[in-house]
Amino acid sequence: MKRKDKAKAESINDKATHYHQKIVNYLESHELKELCYTRKSRVKSKNDILSKVDRKNEEDRKTKYKIDHITDIVGLRFIVLFKKDLIPVTQKIVDLLCNDKSEKNPFLESEVEEIIYYKGNVSISNISRKIQESFSCIDKEVKESISNEGYSSIHIVCKLKTDNHDVLPNKYRIPVEIQVRTIFEDAWGEIDHKYGYKARRESSSSHPTLDKHLKTLKHFVDACVDYADLIVEESEIEINHSDFSRVLNIPENPKDLSKLFSHLDIKEDYIDEYKKAIKLKNKSIDDGNSKSLIDCADTFLNIKSRYIKNKGSSYDDEFTFYCSLNYGFCCLVDNTERGIKQAKDIYLDLISLDPKNSLVLMRLGQTMGKIKESDKSISYLKSSYEHALKKDSNFKIKKTDINYILSKVPKTVGYYIWLKIHDSSETLTEESIQSLYQDAYDFTLKGFQALDSHKYPADYIEYQNNLTYYLTEIYKIDANSNLKDQITEKLSEIKDYYGSPENIDAATLDTLVNAYAVLEDKDNFVLYADFLKKKIFVKDYNFDDGEALEMLMLIDKANSLLTDE
Repeated sequence: MKRKDKAKAESINDKATHYHQKIVNYLESHELKELCYTRKSRVKSKNDILSKVDRKNEEDRKTKYKIDHITDIVGLRFIVLFKKDLIPVTQKIVDLLCNDKSEKNPFLESEVEEIIYYKGNVSISNISRKIQESFSCIDKEVKESISNEGYSSIHIVCKLKTDNHDVLPNKYRIPVEIQVRTIFEDAWGEIDHKYGYKARRESSSSHPTLDKHLKTLKHFVDACVDYADLIVEESEIEINHSDFSRVLNIPENPKDLSKLFSHLDIKEDYIDEYKKAIKLKNKSIDDGNSKSLIDCADTFLNIKSRYIKNKGSSYDDEFTFYCSLNYGFCCLVDNTERGIKQAKDIYLDLISLDPKNSLVLMRLGQTMGKIKESDKSISYLKSSYEHALKKDSNFKIKKTDINYILSKVPKTVGYYIWLKIHDSSETLTEESIQSLYQDAYDFTLKGFQALDSHKYPADYIEYQNNLTYYLTEIYKIDANSNLKDQITEKLSEIKDYYGSPENIDAATLDTLVNAYAVLEDKDNFVLYADFLKKKIFVKDYNFDDGEALEMLMLIDKANSLLTDE
């Protein structure tokens, strides 16, 4: 070892120790401390600096590794309990690096050299989008990396501005590596570093089963991270129990899937596994099997994880995109708090990749509706319809999917507008209610006008039913003869479709009863009210029991008003 390198390492250690103390003192008084479970820090000793240089050059003599190449002279590690806490801690670190101009800030005028997000196990990494957003104010690419060992952490390498020194080069800056990870990942990382890192570096000293044991331990760690998040998520998310809509499921023919991925160089094994997963998904939905849906979700992510590893790149293509899309769908259909939260995260990630993807927008719209974010739900669903018309997504969407969106989404938009009115915690004015129902009618009408009534008669009459309901609600607030004629015409079409009142389902009967009450048509009101009551008494309906009771009360009230008149 050169004497010059020894002097340089000693000077760097002295300088780093000085700045490390400034960092520790600063963090003691900084709110970042309150967001973490704990934190660790250290400075590389002179011997550690020299040893690292020797080791790197021993591993690869071509690199000519130097002291200046070391990026973790000072190491800071912020440890959190839950994966969700990674984001606010990261955002505070970015704020410290970019916005805190106080003289006490040791990172003042520091340079961010590198940002890496080690995603770890792909199946639990659904915060990529949020991490990217956290660094939006830093003009530096956030690199994403997936290690064979499943290592998961956020790394930020920055360089502190330092005073000139005789031994150190001019403008030398102390490298600081900042890490953010969960407490479970930290425990596994320490064990892997102590036993696995050395074994991988020195293959001759490797125990035959050590790698297997470490990977098994990593699976347990991933499960702990997920389970801890589940505890938090179930205490925070609120499902909209008034939302009885079924998740829009587009029928898929596995035979058509090869065309979707034909431009990609994918092994047939992956395509075959994907087709089997699609079949499992469809069967699970038909059977209403929650456990099977969760298994199905894991299957899609397992396929994606192995495909990415084989490809050697985390760059998303149609195949990884659709694996993630189906993962989110299985979680959403499961309709649990955890499932809906996971679906929301994955769809937001996918939207960041393809903001104009009508399929993802549709899924995200229904997800938001299920967690009482009605305005976002309506907005995403409307965007889904508009982009399906334009067909301007980055990733390919099958023609059958586009047609499905154009025929189903407008009706779903109307439903969520109705739900917004129905579930509003505020007292809405008549003017705002009328405006919302008009919006529901106008957007639903788009799907109705594009629908082939001969090919989809059931959808056609369901559209008629919804349009009639919206017109009736508008007429209640602002009666005019033009609307009355439209309502009457639609009522006739609905009755003609069913032929006999006995064939009409309870939800449609409710629309008829409501409309005839508003139109003050006593005879038809009484006729269809009796049929509705019979269905309610035998529980022949697919809505909530509370709604059924509310219908009976409205029938009695309307009957009294019509009789009095």
